[in-house]
Order: sequence, then structure tokens, then C-alpha cells
Amino acid sequence: MGKEAERWWSKGTVAVVTGANKGLGFGIVRQLAKEGITVVLTARDATRGNVALESLKSQGLHNVNFHPLDVASQESILALAEWLHKTYGGIDILINNAGIANPDNDVTLETVKPALDTNYFGVKNVTKALIPLLRDDTPGGARVIVVASIMGQLKHIENKDYVKTLSDREHITEDFVDSFVNHYLKDVVDGSQKEGGWPNWSDWVNLPYGRSVECYAVSKVAVVAYVSALHNTLVAQPGSGKKINVFSCCPGFVATDINNNRGTKTVEEGADTPVWLALHSPEEGVGKFWTERKPPYLFSSMWWSKGTVAVVTGANKGLGFGIVRQLAKEGITVVLTARDATRGNVALESLKSQGLHNVNFHPLDVASQESILALAEWLHKTYGGIDILINNAGIANPDNNVTLETVKPVLDTNYFGVKNVTKALLPLLRDDTPGGARVIVVASILGQLEHLVNKDYVKTLSDREHITEDFVDSFVNHYLKDVVDGSEKEGGCPNWTDWVNSPFGRALESYSVSKVAVIAYVSALHNTLVAQPGSGKKINVFSCCPGFVATDINNNMGTKTVEEGADTPVWLALHSPEEGIGKFWTERKVVDF
Repeated sequence: MGKEAERWWSKGTVAVVTGANKGLGFGIVRQLAKEGITVVLTARDATRGNVALESLKSQGLHNVNFHPLDVASQESILALAEWLHKTYGGIDILINNAGIANPDNDVTLETVKPALDTNYFGVKNVTKALIPLLRDDTPGGARVIVVASIMGQLKHIENKDYVKTLSDREHITEDFVDSFVNHYLKDVVDGSQKEGGWPNWSDWVNLPYGRSVECYAVSKVAVVAYVSALHNTLVAQPGSGKKINVFSCCPGFVATDINNNRGTKTVEEGADTPVWLALHSPEEGVGKFWTERKPPYLFSSMWWSKGTVAVVTGANKGLGFGIVRQLAKEGITVVLTARDATRGNVALESLKSQGLHNVNFHPLDVASQESILALAEWLHKTYGGIDILINNAGIANPDNNVTLETVKPVLDTNYFGVKNVTKALLPLLRDDTPGGARVIVVASILGQLEHLVNKDYVKTLSDREHITEDFVDSFVNHYLKDVVDGSEKEGGCPNWTDWVNSPFGRALESYSVSKVAVIAYVSALHNTLVAQPGSGKKINVFSCCPGFVATDINNNMGTKTVEEGADTPVWLALHSPEEGIGKFWTERKVVDF
């Protein structure tokens, strides 16, 4: 996150907050007023608005004024705009907080339209009316904040066409967002929201709020998308000379009337992010969706749903099991694979006992081509295609004695197994996965080139943009030949002395070679995919180190938990950062190969 702005505001700074007579809006007004800013508190009910105003004045906050505003009424919006212009000449900050939920579990046009008129069209109409009043001399640019919700994440939408278009944040338009909302209203009239796949209808049926949350989720998807669309419009009109920074944010699950005060956050805690955005307006996050003062996920990354299918190899225990669990908690359909069917089914039942019923099991021995092809056939018949492949299966040499018999299984599993599974499942990766299908290979920092002494190999493998799969094969086969000849030390592949002195002895030697190979393979595969743009399918590939995770492979000597180790591979699978495709990652950052 960028450096916070210096204090630029004063009592001459004017902020407008909608829906502010109580709850979160009231808390936002109070925090801004404590900063010395002149705040206009707005509310639909004038009596309640004035009661809120007097409450603030009794707390010594005399820099707050009140004006009535019904965001669902264009007449009321225009009256506010006229009053603001006459009273202040212009404003610096607009925080769109007003929002309602469907009070009825019965979903009809009469019950849902008010929520859309307030939460989406109201936000849009207020913003449109007040943009001309945003000052062009606000330091760092005027600010528009829209209070949204994590229910506005795209994972709640099952309609893939909408998810795909809304994921392309840089090209979202206001007209498209309008059509999205109007399509939902039409489906409500027709009673076909479930079939329309928006939102994830079954999610709300089982909630304590029932289906009343359905239209609320649609409205929040819409306002998050609207902020991106508005940002795009403003960027495309640089000639106005006015800089306006727009953000959407989730305040968290705040205890307010809208959720019958079931929330776990106080109003003060919920107000923190919208107020922070209004005051500090971080450049790197304009047009994006924020929570807890950070954009944890780009809106474009919130694309997954229960229709998303992920395959994880070597997943009956340890890191693989942790990866499956985290993906399943995101609502994704996960295929847990393992060589041993009994252990795989035990793992499956363990996940189901945790309420994760969106996991299935299929046996897979990554060192067996027959087993790989059987999985591919089953996946095709069962799901038609997949969106995510995480190659996690891996073993280490259990013997400090380095012979062809002890090291070949390691290379067959950790390198050739990864390559063969990926090759078999590439045709199943879907061409309509938002942002592209993803292949993640779990590697290790032991695969970094610093562990190699052979300068020729280091030089070629360092030229990542020109690595080929054939070269990586030759690298692995050269190592196997050196093992047969007993010349690994002389071959400098890998740094033989590293392992002699390690607590694991030379058992790590072949493991290191396998991890060098899979990191190089990911770069080679990326090069191959980039060179074949005509396929129409986008596939993003990454390698990563999960860290020193306490698992059976290191006799549980690791310093990280399984949950901590699973973080980076899961994050890459979900968020697929464009700038790091084909590269090696750890701790959610690109590191040198």
C-alpha cells in the first residue's frame, strides 16, 4: 500500500455523506467531522436527520450541517445539488453510503426494485448530479467513495457471460452495468433468477436472511462495477482539467439495522476504510474495491463460483490437503487427487465433516500415464472442463544413498509427473475462465539456480524467455546419467556440497534438481503458450514456493503451518497476477529463479 497523503484537509473542505442519520453513515460523518472537515449529513427523513445533527453537536461537532436527501428521488437529488452549490460553491468528498435490503424473503419486483433504485440507481444518480460540484483544486483530486459489500464479489454470480464481462474491469461501461441490473429485474418478473444464474441463488436460500439478500448482492455487484465504469469514463476524459478519484469498499460486517445488529464490527470500525479512502485517496487503488484499507482482491479476480473446477494433485494430506480446503472454502468445486484411494477417501470425508461438500475425489498416480489419462477422461465426462490445476504432488529421496533406483522416482514424480499431468489436462482447461485458466506448480526455493554449480546450465536456465521443454528434459536426463556414472559432483548439478552438510544429507540432491526443473518447465510452458496465441485459450502458469511447511516430506521440521503454506498457491490460482505469469513466486511476490 502506498504512502499516506499528508494532511490536506481543513474546515474549508466539504464532504457529503448519504444515508447518514444512523449506523455506518452516522459513524462516517462523525469521523470526518472530528478531522475538522465540514460535513453535510443527509438522510431521507428530515426529523431523524436533525436528531442526528443535534447528537453530533452535543459531542462538540459543530462543523456538520443537514440537508434532506432521498437518493431514489431525482427531485430530491437535484434539490441537494442546488443547495450545495449555493451554500458551498463546491464539494471535495462524496461518500455514497445510503443503502437498503429487501425486508421480505419473498422475491418479487415490488420487494426488490426499491433496493436496486436505492443501492445502484440512487448511487449513480447522486454521483452524476454532484460530479459537477466536485472541486478541481482539491489536493490530490476530489474523491467519490461508494460503500459496497463483499456480497458484491463476482463469485456470487453464476452467469459466466456476466462474470467474464465484469471481470474485464478496464472496459466495463455504465450502460453495461445498467443492462446487468435491468436483466436481473426482468428475471425477477419472470421468476427465473435461479436459471439466470445471478446471484448464486442457493447461497441465499440457506442463510438466516433467506432470499432477501439476493437483490442486495446484485446491487452491490452493480455498484462495484459502476465504480470501475465511472473510473474508465473519467480517465477517458482527461481534458476536463478536474481530477476525481473513485473507490468502492466493504466496511465489513458492521452491526447496524440492515442486518438486525448481527454484525461483528462496531460502526467506528466499519467507518475506518471509507474515511481513510476519502482522506488518503491511494493512487494505486483508484477505481478498485477495498476493505480493511487495502484491495485484498481485485474486483476482476472475484470471478469464481461453485461452477469453477479446480484439480489438486497429491492432496490427501499436508500442503495439498490445505490447498484443497482453502479452495473449497471459497465455494469452488475441488477435485482432490491422491495415489492411495483409501487415504484419498479418508481425506474427502474429513473435509465433508467440516461442511465442505463441494469436494470430490479421484485416484491419481502422477508417475503413471495410465492413471493420468483415466483422470483426464473422468474430468471430461464429469465436468466437461476445468479452470484451475495445482500440481502439488511431490516426494523426496528417502535414502541418503544416491543411486538411479533412489532418485528416479523423485524425478518421475516431481518433474515428469508434473509435465505429464499438465500436458494431459491442458486440453480440458476452459477457454471462458475469466482472466484465463490457471496452472500452478508447487516448487521450492531449493529449485533456485544458486544451487547449481554448472555454469552452462545456469546461463541457459537464466534466460527464462528462451527456455524450452526439450532443454529442461535434457537437463534432468543429464543429471540421471551423472547419477549412473557417479559424477554428480563433477557435473555441478546441483551444488553437491550443499546437501552433504545438510541435516537431510544427499537425499535432498535429487529433490533440488526436480525443483529446478519444474520452475524452468513453467517458464518453458509459458513461452510455448505465448507462441501459440491463435488457440483462443488463455492459460496463466506460475511456479511457487510455499515456504518451509511442516509436512511429512521434511519430518515435520518446517516452520510454517499448512494453512500458511497454502496461501501463495491458492492466491495465485484465484488472482492470477498478469505481471507474474511464467515466473517463480513466494509470499505472494515474484522472486529470482
